[in-house]
Amino acid sequence: MLATTVSLSRAATLTPVQIAREDTNLVLTFPGKLQQAAQAHGPFTNVTGALSPHRSPLATAPAVFWRARRDE
Repeated sequence: MLATTVSLSRAATLTPVQIAREDTNLVLTFPGKLQQAAQAHGPFTNVTGALSPHRSPLATAPAVFWRARRDE
């Protein structure tokens, strides 16, 4: 599993995202809001309605960058 935590500012903190494969799905477990982007440097947007754990079909998401954000 991959996880990362990076502090952006006092107002927002990135939190760990656990990533696993389940059959043909990518399963992301996270606290806070899940965000995605087409490029590693962004821009990131909230994934509407995403609840943890979130499943994303591998066939429909060939190159997506994920992060979780917690507003403080």
